[in-house]
Amino acid sequence: MTCSDASREKEFAELRNRPAADMPFPRNAWYVAAGGPELGRELLGRKLLGQQVVLFRAEDGTPVALSDWCPHRGFPLSKSKLIGDEIQCGYHGMRYDRTGGCVHVPTQSVIPKGLRVRSYPVVEKWLWVWIWMGDPEKADPALIPHTGHEDKPYRHAFQFCYPMKGNFQLLHDNVMDITHLSFLHAGFGDNEDEKEILTAESTIEADGRHVTRTWTMTNFIPDPPVAKTFSLEPGVAVDRTLIVDYFLPSLMVSVNRFTSVGDSSRVVSEHVGQIPITPADHGESYHFFGISTSYTPPMSPEEETAFSRYVIHQDAVAIEAVQQYFEQAGTDFREVTLRNDGVAMMGRRIVAEMVAAERAALNAAPVPA
Repeated sequence: MTCSDASREKEFAELRNRPAADMPFPRNAWYVAAGGPELGRELLGRKLLGQQVVLFRAEDGTPVALSDWCPHRGFPLSKSKLIGDEIQCGYHGMRYDRTGGCVHVPTQSVIPKGLRVRSYPVVEKWLWVWIWMGDPEKADPALIPHTGHEDKPYRHAFQFCYPMKGNFQLLHDNVMDITHLSFLHAGFGDNEDEKEILTAESTIEADGRHVTRTWTMTNFIPDPPVAKTFSLEPGVAVDRTLIVDYFLPSLMVSVNRFTSVGDSSRVVSEHVGQIPITPADHGESYHFFGISTSYTPPMSPEEETAFSRYVIHQDAVAIEAVQQYFEQAGTDFREVTLRNDGVAMMGRRIVAEMVAAERAALNAAPVPA
């Protein structure tokens, strides 16, 4: 075993035993920085993976991401002015182009070499603007998850970015244990007090960082609230398949597919929720939400977004309470894992392996002369 391998094993052993509220995030991965509609010609400041970033669209529509601090005195570029494709610092007027290079200093003709800001690789794909904040040489766009739902002739809509005061792994755990639908969101995804998801059979498949869990519920009879959510006829039996795809460490996809009883080829209704999860820092995260549906919802877009925000708000209340408990309890914090937590623990191990590998590589890197 090499020193690098030993370092990696040691890091992994420590990380996999951490509670979710204390999990560090890997940097060499694509994360969603913004929903496509969030980005325009207005400067958008957002904290991502512990770094302040400014985002905007160039005049040709291309998304741009730069470090949000002017290197002269540290003034935030997100509070500055966009002129063409250049940001003019609102403090002393230096201008930075879309590569992060300073192209103008009002008080002198010579531009110091250090007067530039970091630019980040960004790719716009489907509803999302993805950012790579780790080693830029490893930023392969082919690593961005492709779910296949983007290609369906459905109605696709970005809904919102919801900041939460909780570690990003808590958000992953929340979606990975979908049984909370029967309690935290009673009457939304599961019939009120019926709890079909709790008793449904499920299967698990794993391929690297991609984990899929599938529940099957035959002769599912939706009550009126659930029927309204998924555009079904109340009281009429359908076969329901619930699929949750985990593309770790940054994307969850939840699919509710309803088909005619006994005929899986006849889709009555399908609702796909894309849930990118991005750390802001160690204790705060962004829960993005976008949907694809095979139907036109009975609610207006505004009502639909308000409803989704209400449901995600319920998640936020739970997640923020857990994070607060962890921070108050300190070393007294304890987690007891249940059998149903197997997928969540698998996700934690995958993230821990990524972080351990990054740390081992950093420790093994030669020290500059």
